[in-house]
Amino acid sequence: MPGDWEFFAPDVAVAPVPPATATRRSGRHVGVAVLVLLAVLLAVTASRLTFPKSYDNLVAHEEISASAAGWAPLYTSGSKPSRWDPCTPIRYVVNTQYAPPSGVSDLKGALQRLQKASGLRFVFEGETSLLPGDHGSAVSRAADGSLRWAPVLIGWEPMGGAGGVEGLTLPIAVAGPDGGSIVTARVSINSDLLLPPGFGPGVSEGLVILHELGHAVGLGHVGDPTQVMYPRVKGGYADFGAGDRAGLAALGAPAGCHRAPPARELRLNVDGTG
Repeated sequence: MPGDWEFFAPDVAVAPVPPATATRRSGRHVGVAVLVLLAVLLAVTASRLTFPKSYDNLVAHEEISASAAGWAPLYTSGSKPSRWDPCTPIRYVVNTQYAPPSGVSDLKGALQRLQKASGLRFVFEGETSLLPGDHGSAVSRAADGSLRWAPVLIGWEPMGGAGGVEGLTLPIAVAGPDGGSIVTARVSINSDLLLPPGFGPGVSEGLVILHELGHAVGLGHVGDPTQVMYPRVKGGYADFGAGDRAGLAALGAPAGCHRAPPARELRLNVDGTG
């Protein structure tokens, strides 16, 4: 996946944003597109991004948060964190082309932990030949021909071994009448690192997947090393900390329904990693 994460939407003006700096936990870049009547904000989260900048009151947060609550939202609209609609299942597809032998099992374990902590529901829609870094669309078509937001795409991709990043996540948030909505995401796990399987102590495949899925549902980085959303590798077993859980509750089912704006055609051109 060479190059930068980029976003392109046909027939709209794209606001240029300088690339972000890659970091140890996950090298990431940011792109922003402003659409007629709809602001779309894409961020591949990192320990450092190059901005936050507001478009239609939708803001991506670059900083590592020192919040006393132990968690921070990745996007906000006004004072509200941008989030998924917990009253609608989050559909996802998986590419296992480069997955390690334990990859699918570890992904299932991470999703079970995430679902339990947040109340968000995840529905598997099958395997895909698309990789998270491939060009693609933010929408798909339902059986009746109507547009719907594309399922979350999760997969493993080669990103280099020594000194390489552990994962990349591209959540897509759109502005709406009741704050920002996260409507789809791309999640890529570095297949070159050959991490220990499961959720044991130290850095593991399970820990990396938990961290990236946290970004996919709207959690940003925090400065508390006892949380999964800490941007650096830590010891201990891979499970959400108290701050992570508080954030997932604020973004998940306990916060109530949060209807997303209707799907519309947006093209994703995802050309790589930091």
